[in-house]
Amino acid sequence: MSEAEIAAKLDENFAQLAVEGPSALQRCTLLLESQRLWDKLHGRGRGGDRRSAGRNQSDKLSLWSFPDEAAQRLGLSRRSIFRDIALAEALGDDLDELKNSKIARNAAALRVVATLGAGDRDRLLAALHEDPDQSFTAALRATGIRPDTDPDEALFRSLVAGWARANTKVRRRFLAHIGQASSKAT
Repeated sequence: MSEAEIAAKLDENFAQLAVEGPSALQRCTLLLESQRLWDKLHGRGRGGDRRSAGRNQSDKLSLWSFPDEAAQRLGLSRRSIFRDIALAEALGDDLDELKNSKIARNAAALRVVATLGAGDRDRLLAALHEDPDQSFTAALRATGIRPDTDPDEALFRSLVAGWARANTKVRRRFLAHIGQASSKAT
């Protein structure tokens, strides 16, 4: 691929990112591809040694990194660019399988998938493929990756955790409150 073709593809990717309002997965995939194109065109980083400092002073783009360029062109933060590229790299081989899934538009769900081990990820993707109408949370519960929790149980665990962190003064206030509440109830 020539430099002109790489630059044209890079501009095309930025146009798709800016105009179409892509899904979270498409944004991650396009940013990862764009970063790889950028690296081919401009080199990997902006560093260098003292000997190379005199070269390419007229090329202002060489002073930019890909996240700087992408953030400026797309109106996103550098952190958002880094996060999306890292997500695409973490999803790796599963990017193609996720393209047509229900969770392709859900960045939070994609981040959960990226954190799963290979076995859990395969089970989850199989469950989502078998029943595309089920929610992501239902698929997590069906595969046993995230256990089904009762809302009352979750509230109880939250109270116990808060109690464990509380100091003596807070515990006394809480016990006094419970005593007042129980005397009003009877």
